[in-house]
Amino acid sequence: NKAGGAGGAAGLFGNGGAGGSAGISATGMSGGAGGAGGFLFGNGGAGGAGSVGGTIGGVGGAGGMGGLFGTGGSGGVG
Repeated sequence: NKAGGAGGAAGLFGNGGAGGSAGISATGMSGGAGGAGGFLFGNGGAGGAGSVGGTIGGVGGAGGMGGLFGTGGSGGVG
């Protein structure tokens, strides 16, 4: 299982893409990073959740940056 996909960057007046969730495996993988917020009136993408590992926990994805007047995305769960 691989790490979650990163969120896509938002365009003008666009919303940031949410980070992809990571796969579950014996060894936890890192979660996908949150998408960047739009240039204007854009919302930040949420960070991807970390995978559940047998011994090693996955790293949560970082929250996306909020654009002008935009809300920042929340960080992913580790």
